[in-house]
Amino acid sequence: QVVGLEGTFEQNQRVEEVLLPQGIEFLGPNTFSRCRQLKSIQLPEGLITVGDNCFSYTKLNSIEFPATVNYIGIGCIQNSDVSSVKINSTDIWAYMNFSDSESLETVDLRDSEIENIPAMAFWNCKNLNTVYFPDTLKKIERVAFSYCQSLNNVVLPDGLEIIEDTAFSNCIALEGIVFPDTLKEIDVCAFYNCTKLNNIALPNSIEKIGDQAFDKCDSIEEFVIPDTSKSLSIDFLFVSGQNLKRIVNNSDMDYDETTYIDLENNQYAWYLDEEFTQEAKYLPAKTTIYRKENRDIDQGDGDTDVDQGDSDTDDDQKDEEKVSEKYLELYEQNILSETIYAHEIN
Repeated sequence: QVVGLEGTFEQNQRVEEVLLPQGIEFLGPNTFSRCRQLKSIQLPEGLITVGDNCFSYTKLNSIEFPATVNYIGIGCIQNSDVSSVKINSTDIWAYMNFSDSESLETVDLRDSEIENIPAMAFWNCKNLNTVYFPDTLKKIERVAFSYCQSLNNVVLPDGLEIIEDTAFSNCIALEGIVFPDTLKEIDVCAFYNCTKLNNIALPNSIEKIGDQAFDKCDSIEEFVIPDTSKSLSIDFLFVSGQNLKRIVNNSDMDYDETTYIDLENNQYAWYLDEEFTQEAKYLPAKTTIYRKENRDIDQGDGDTDVDQGDSDTDDDQKDEEKVSEKYLELYEQNILSETIYAHEIN
């Protein structure tokens, strides 16, 4: 009885449709590679291994992997027409690598029971725009979705605990992401250079934010550290972006030299009071620090800002002189390059 195929149909230019019989357990590397007329294939239950480049350079439009599959090799659908993949694997450690699959648009993992999305699983899938995650997912490993430049919105499932380093880095179309209440760790550069990401709501379950996790996220205006009872570890330079105006610490924890939020070495200057008299190198508990590009002054309990342009009133002139003097002093000290102010909240 035949239990596997390896390279059997490679470069066959006539085969258009394949129905594999029960009993086939493995497809070796390049089994259907360069079958340029292959448009349809049905994989049987009992199939365990799909080798590297198995369906590369084919005209397959979609493919469904049965529940028994636990290994999908590198380049499996590379340079094919596959736009949709459904994975039903019940193996919690199932391995897959669809990296650099340019035609791939949709991935459906909802009927699988995998707990980890492996490293580089969907790296550089430039047209991938929709991913349906399984409820069993606990970890997204490093570089898993890096350079998926068409991902726009992502909803992560309840039960997810860890997003490893660079998992979603350079997803330049990513605008929104929903984190579950089970999330504990966001590692180094996890969302680095996600330039359109603008809606961040971290759950109270978060315990660690890695170095540069949200670095160069230029659309984020406000970053909020949640009110969590757990000790939250945050590495320095964890967030930055051209439009970042506020960092809000809603927790009861002071972030100082011990916990190492290093604002002093950030590319911006941060201040704790509206007159720029105290530079914020670290982030105290229940505090908001501000960075503003215009020369506004917080007027205590009032909500209005003072216009620093032309003014006919003495009060406005005095305010303008006060800001100008302080700015001149700070510019001369090379402390800041743009207007920033802040105040402590109750």
